Amino acid sequence: MRRGISFFIFFIIVFAAYAQSVNPNEYEEHKPLLYRNEFSYGLTVHTAGWGIDFRRGFHNTGMSKTVFETEFLSIRNAKEIRTVNPYVDGARAYVYGKMNYLNVLRFGIGEQRTLYGKSERGGIAIQLNYTGGLSLGFAMPVYLQIVNDPPNQYNTVIVKYNPELHSVDKIVGRGPLFRGIGETKFYPGIYGKIGFNFDWNKNDDKISSLEAGLMVDVFAKRIPVMAFTENNLIYFNFYITILFGYKWYTN
Repeated sequence: MRRGISFFIFFIIVFAAYAQSVNPNEYEEHKPLLYRNEFSYGLTVHTAGWGIDFRRGFHNTGMSKTVFETEFLSIRNAKEIRTVNPYVDGARAYVYGKMNYLNVLRFGIGEQRTLYGKSERGGIAIQLNYTGGLSLGFAMPVYLQIVNDPPNQYNTVIVKYNPELHSVDKIVGRGPLFRGIGETKFYPGIYGKIGFNFDWNKNDDKISSLEAGLMVDVFAKRIPVMAFTENNLIYFNFYITILFGYKWYTN
């Protein structure tokens, strides 16, 4: 978590410095055409995983827009530690105690408000973005390669991990990633996020931006991601999203 916070602060400092260093004379003082529609897509990295993001925006005024968002994210437990069986050549890395992979699908609506236009901050528009909505957690069980009894590394089976039966000395490595997809369980929840968006594209009808902020997921019940510990009901994470897209004008 501490490394994630440092990563977040580093990017904020870099973009703030860049905003001050760009020559504002490169951007002509003009009143840009109000493009009422936009679409963007991007990649998110956060302090517990990564994901993809799609957004559809509708301008309400020249300084604010309504944004509809769809995201798909992976979320790890903070106590996950990857390990490799040192006694088996070519063994796949696994996380001891991990019972389920957690991925989250989000559908949200929010607002993006322009704080500074490109001509005011040397060619970088600074916007405040806040979004909230519904989330759906997908918990897919972890399958491992397990040594059969009696112990023999050449006599193994692929089974769903059971922390009561599969001690660390019986685990050879991770099984096929999508073996448990048919046993996926769903956990409804809600989410919210707030962040600052920095758009540096010189063309008014294009989007090239970086957004950094804080997001939170709250589920109706605890999702059994890890054994031997209490799993989270609420997930707080810092995030950075890089977005690309385009805008268009319609009457």
